[in-house]
Amino acid sequence: MKKILFFLFILLAGKGIAQTSLINSRGAKIIITSDIDLKADHVRNDGAITNNGNLHIKGNFNQTNNASYTGGASSWLRFGGTSTQTINSDVSPLVIARLKVENTAGVQLTQNLSISKDLNLTTGDLDLNGKNVDLGATGILTEDRSNNHLVKDLTATNEA
Repeated sequence: MKKILFFLFILLAGKGIAQTSLINSRGAKIIITSDIDLKADHVRNDGAITNNGNLHIKGNFNQTNNASYTGGASSWLRFGGTSTQTINSDVSPLVIARLKVENTAGVQLTQNLSISKDLNLTTGDLDLNGKNVDLGATGILTEDRSNNHLVKDLTATNEA
């Protein structure tokens, strides 16, 4: 019953939903429709999330138990916190259509990512943390080089 009520809440609420934390557990499925901007402090996904809208996260994205995140071609997974955020998943690579970093403290990976459309660094860096981002044949990287917002690997060392 909780799954149905949450789904109806998303459908009826219209554009711009604020949520303290988005917790998807026990194999539940959450669908964010194309007209929804869902804002959450943290996301914990143990089921399935289909994002055809915009998911704005102030905290961390945690995905376990082989859960799935599917982003539609025009959807955004946006990170806009004030301290370093992490993308955690036991699925590697985590496939994301469009990822945007809007956090001056940046976002850090804990597993590989596959980006099929856009990786956009507008106000922060993406720290690879020794992981990889695969843009494939269709992914586009947009860095704000004039303000030094880049893809970096802060675990890299200089070796002779």
